[in-house]
Amino acid sequence: MSSTFNNNNPVLAVVTGGSGLVGSAVALLFLERGHSVRLPLRKQEQAYAWVEAYGGKYGDKLQTVVLTKSIGEEGAFDEAVEGADVVVHAASPASFGIEVRSFLFLLFLCPQLTDYSVAIGRC
Repeated sequence: MSSTFNNNNPVLAVVTGGSGLVGSAVALLFLERGHSVRLPLRKQEQAYAWVEAYGGKYGDKLQTVVLTKSIGEEGAFDEAVEGADVVVHAASPASFGIEVRSFLFLLFLCPQLTDYSVAIGRC
């Protein structure tokens, strides 16, 4: 991991899946360690809930972006990842079929990102 990723040099981390168990825990860890977090969320209500619960404690270190596209669509995360230092992709589409998808939990440093997916290709 890059030496620039530490508590003495805060980063802007984009954390997908912020309304879920893994994503919310990761987002709070970043915030507790003094980093800024931007949460791309699917619903405005989710954004309001985050700001209501944590906005007073973390102020402008907590940012939310309501997605206007499905997470698998081209450009869905363009606004959310703009200027990000780190992207943690903890969102997973719900699956009720035979195949149950596990969380995709990857930590990327944006400058090293090449071609991992359409969703985070903007980095």
